Amino acid sequence: MAILIPLNHRYGSNVLVAFVSDQGDRRANQDNAIVDIRQGLYAVLDGVGGGDSGELASALAAVTFRDEVCGSGAGLEPAVQAAHEALVDFAAQSGIETYCATTIAAVQETSHGMLAVWAGDSRIYRLTQDRLEQVSTDHADAEGALTQALGHPSLAYIASGSSCYAAEPGARWLICSDGLFRGLESEDIARLLGAPLDVGQITESLLRAALDADPGDNITLIVLEEEAGPSKSGGDDEEPLRAHREIEQKRPKSPLDWLRTLGMGRDG
Repeated sequence: MAILIPLNHRYGSNVLVAFVSDQGDRRANQDNAIVDIRQGLYAVLDGVGGGDSGELASALAAVTFRDEVCGSGAGLEPAVQAAHEALVDFAAQSGIETYCATTIAAVQETSHGMLAVWAGDSRIYRLTQDRLEQVSTDHADAEGALTQALGHPSLAYIASGSSCYAAEPGARWLICSDGLFRGLESEDIARLLGAPLDVGQITESLLRAALDADPGDNITLIVLEEEAGPSKSGGDDEEPLRAHREIEQKRPKSPLDWLRTLGMGRDG
């Protein structure tokens, strides 16, 4: 079942946002997303692993990444590394024997423009004046196996990709898991992302096209549209930052302890 959330401007954001996630033909939805207009942070994570491992991985990585950026003020790449280390620690503490990892593709709105970071094969696209650019580069080998993934046990360091762009009113961004683009050509994505529709309608049309292509996978996507307006100011963001810091102080430090507070993870 798809969950479509079109969102309006709030907290000084200069982007319009819509988000949708669909389980597709899979038994469960191992995708997760971050849609934080207050902090201008948007991300899609696609879990990898048998059983519930992929779902746990993307959920824990999403919470850790968001807390690092919004609560601790970390940069995007250090936050990716922190989420990776949290997953590795969680797997070691919980005794999970299956592969427990996730991709990430994230965009952050700042006073200087848009920042992007990624690891794995979830993608970020940017459309300007009918020109589609794949901002991210897939971290996968010729057979499609991931070469970078948060929680990958053989990786001590995540070599995430990153890029930055000056603000450009009218630019549209697409952040998505591989379930979206697996059955769609770049020309299809450019046409749908550039349609004269609002972001909610664009999100629906992209999901519908992906489902028609039958990728056999979860599909999660976030569409952003930049609009002209005043830059985000540090003063307006200070109150939510304080709130996030208070949450961070109260949160259990161990990933396994944190999951236990949600009724997840093993007790012994």
